[in-house]
Amino acid sequence: MNNENLWVPRRKSPADPKKIRRTAQEADTDLLTASILDARGIDDPDEIRAFLNPSLKGLYDPALLPDIQPAVGRILQAAENGEKIWIYADYDADGTCAGSILKRYFQDCGIETQVYTPNRLKEGYGMNIPALESLKEQGASLIVTVDNGIASVREAEWLKENGIDLIVTDHHEPQGKLPEALAVIDPKRGDSVYPYSELCGAGLAFKLVQALDTAFGADSDLTEYLQLAAAATVADLVPLRDENRVIASVGIDSMNEFPVNPGLAALIEVSQIETVTAGALGFRIGPMLNAPGRLGEADKVIALLAGEDPDPDQIEMQAKELFEENEERKQIEERIVGEAKAVVEERELWEDPVMVLSGDGWHSGVIGIAASRLQDIWYRPVVIAGGDGEILRGSCRSIEGFNIFEALSSCAELFENYGGHEQAAGFSIRRERMPLLRDRLCSYARETDIEPLLSRRCRFDCRIRPVDCDETLTEKLAAFEPCGIGNPAPVLLAAPVFPASVRRMGREGSHLSFKTGGLRCVGFGLGNTAEELNMSAIAVLGRAELNCFNGSKTVQFNVKDLKASPFEDVQAAAKMAQELENAQKPVYLFSEYVRSYRPKAAQTVFGTDRDKCAAVFTVLRRNGTIETAGLLKASNMTPAGLGAALAVLRSAGLIEYDFNGAEISAQIVPQNGKTNIEKNRLYRIVTELDADRGRKNGS
Repeated sequence: MNNENLWVPRRKSPADPKKIRRTAQEADTDLLTASILDARGIDDPDEIRAFLNPSLKGLYDPALLPDIQPAVGRILQAAENGEKIWIYADYDADGTCAGSILKRYFQDCGIETQVYTPNRLKEGYGMNIPALESLKEQGASLIVTVDNGIASVREAEWLKENGIDLIVTDHHEPQGKLPEALAVIDPKRGDSVYPYSELCGAGLAFKLVQALDTAFGADSDLTEYLQLAAAATVADLVPLRDENRVIASVGIDSMNEFPVNPGLAALIEVSQIETVTAGALGFRIGPMLNAPGRLGEADKVIALLAGEDPDPDQIEMQAKELFEENEERKQIEERIVGEAKAVVEERELWEDPVMVLSGDGWHSGVIGIAASRLQDIWYRPVVIAGGDGEILRGSCRSIEGFNIFEALSSCAELFENYGGHEQAAGFSIRRERMPLLRDRLCSYARETDIEPLLSRRCRFDCRIRPVDCDETLTEKLAAFEPCGIGNPAPVLLAAPVFPASVRRMGREGSHLSFKTGGLRCVGFGLGNTAEELNMSAIAVLGRAELNCFNGSKTVQFNVKDLKASPFEDVQAAAKMAQELENAQKPVYLFSEYVRSYRPKAAQTVFGTDRDKCAAVFTVLRRNGTIETAGLLKASNMTPAGLGAALAVLRSAGLIEYDFNGAEISAQIVPQNGKTNIEKNRLYRIVTELDADRGRKNGS
């Protein structure tokens, strides 16, 4: 159970219990909910009430968006003149939902409309002049982009030169100069006064519909457009906070009442979704909306979501086609992931601060998913490029704290084009520049000190005892839905946990099951830890969820990570001692350990002194390799004490050691003269902590 993941409280500053209690009373909520929200920076009673009860009242006035008025005015003019409006949509779930929103609304308003989605494989992301030339030949006088356009400076100039008006709606970061268009609606513009900047493309399309509906004086039922915006908001992985939370929450609730859009309803049906949740949208609906665009042709999604054919049989057939195309995408994905993993292992790319790799024939529509998979395995930024020609298309996925868009911007001259966000980005590049890209990105990562970021941080919201995991707790936690990026489902740290009835489960025994008290715990992908759960106490991170089956409800703890208690396991104790040595405030960190793992720890935790360290050193010098249990007996120490002693001896430069299963292998480091261990910083820390705890307990 050698786990290098860092467990970090989500709260970044000490809690103020009095303030939280007062806020909970004013917001009319419970202490647990108020505490979790406080740790997430939501501490105003009105804000808490809005978070817990999202409603359409939480939507902002679209009139605050930059350039919204000239955009509305031009669209009204097009309606009066009988012009055909072309919508230039991105090919992913966000873009196709956004395009469908505008097409359906324009059609309802009697405006002739056509959607153009570029082929990912042949045209790539964003507007391109050959496509615009085709639209010009078809008589285009007004083009509205959705989910793209903010970087299309050259294309905007071409449209202006050719007398075609352009309205850009995009949520991506501007790249310096804005495109010269009639309107550029992007809440990330430097001059934007819109209260929230993290809307997705479909969210912006919905805001445009709101503004247009006001201008038309229509007061239409906008539920269908809200539902499509909700699906895209979840699928596009934008933060589920503020206005996005309203769109996602109200949209999901209304889907469960009645999915208005026939195509969306068919996708829910073909996915066999009984209750629509953020998870269902993100993991089942979103991939189906993305699959056609990833494989080349996103028009199928537009045809389903914005199609004019009301035939239920035809709609059902289209939905099944998207389902099957997603299954094909999964197969391609598995092949590419397997080949990419082989490249990483062969070239030992895990040693690079940023893993950069490419492969012939790797489908550009799937490499983003492959990058996510590799990032999850090795936990470092991943850049993957694929293709068969001279121009490769790449996708990037990053880790917490490392802005991959800024990293790409540091070597912008290498790309044909690029764009993206802090955690995900894309680009096109000449094949011969890939080695240079690797060198430049790795150099950038080292210069910006990426090393401290390369340990996975598992953030938790609060500490509980397993006995506290009941149905009431799950009801409180359910109030945080919809959960996702920016609003993760609350993670609990449960300790101490005494596992019983430990077993592997699943077809290949890859999953873990155990009980603690009356609580069932399940750890997916943690089956290899089953044999190690023989210590008296562990700590687990996970989520308490209500499991409904055959009419009965049981609370289940879904384990995401687990660690041996440093008070009951020698290796864990040694690691704890090392962390104390490196900590700026070891007293504070130690108190966190005590509260987390062993609330009723004895007055003396370590019990390590000069003589006991000397005894451990003598045994190791005599034996070299010894079973941990034997060393515990020979030194007459607790696991916490032995772990601390080992760490002290290493810190003093007297030994090096490794844990090999149940054994400890030690190498004695030759010394020039005697070493006064009492002057060692770690020795002073562990003995002073023991003394301090003794004083606090009255001894």
